[in-house]
Amino acid sequence: MCGSGTQGSGSTQPCDLPVAQETRAVFVKPVVAGPGDVISLVNGHVIRNGVRQNGPYIAACRAGAVCSFPSPVKVPAGEYYMLGDNRGVSDDSRFWGPVPSAWILGTVVHCSLLDTVCHPVR
Repeated sequence: MCGSGTQGSGSTQPCDLPVAQETRAVFVKPVVAGPGDVISLVNGHVIRNGVRQNGPYIAACRAGAVCSFPSPVKVPAGEYYMLGDNRGVSDDSRFWGPVPSAWILGTVVHCSLLDTVCHPVR
């Protein structure tokens, strides 16, 4: 859930306010924007600081998927915006907001077993 009830799911604006409590769930997501960046999404593609980012690996969004949030948000200091590659079904910062740097466990450097086992490095 977004920390703001007027953003994220059912809105034209991606979530820019994280929930106050850290979850125990672990997600592996690419960081698409950092502190101070202004971000929006159009058909699953990131628009960061007014420039559409290249993402040829992003899975196409299916009909009815929440892949466009055209109203931009600014990523707060010390936080990062994370989006899944399969944007049509990914649970990510669009819905739960930017992630405080203290909640980031590490960087994925190696995935194996059909990309299902990934090893982070602190």
